[in-house]
Amino acid sequence: MKNNGLNIKGLCKQIKASRKNMMWSLNDGVHTITDRYWMAQFKEIPKEVQIELYAIFAQFPEEGMHIRYDRFSDSILKGVFIDHTSILDGANKGEPAKDTRFSYDLNGMTARVFKRDDIYSYVNEGYLLAVKEYDGEILMTGKMQPVYFKDASYLVLPYRMGNAPEKEVLELFTK
Repeated sequence: MKNNGLNIKGLCKQIKASRKNMMWSLNDGVHTITDRYWMAQFKEIPKEVQIELYAIFAQFPEEGMHIRYDRFSDSILKGVFIDHTSILDGANKGEPAKDTRFSYDLNGMTARVFKRDDIYSYVNEGYLLAVKEYDGEILMTGKMQPVYFKDASYLVLPYRMGNAPEKEVLELFTK
């Protein structure tokens, strides 16, 4: 099932994989879910996603609040809403980028390569299950900044890397 380019089944798999690092908030009727490496927002949260989140938290967040799993104490913590607006606003001001469909092995972790002009971002493929088969606009603001999947209201943080030695090879294959 897809929701504005978001692959709901893929997102549910990501939630399961990140269950010990999840945060779910509700503010002004907008749900934000994140594991601090990726983030998705919904005006109406899909039923499948609600079920996965409820399986972790056994509750729904109150308006203006967040709930998060504390992996150090295996308990659920509540708090005042943490505003992610500046992250999304910054990502939304990015310039068009493209998914090169090129994967790169980073010491046993597979990273997908995204490109904007001569800037490359390496994103953990495990965080891209939610945007599998995404065909909407992708935005990047700069090196080591979030990659934003605009139509899906989804962003993901890339690996923090210096200059990649394979830049010449990537340019050859991604033109």
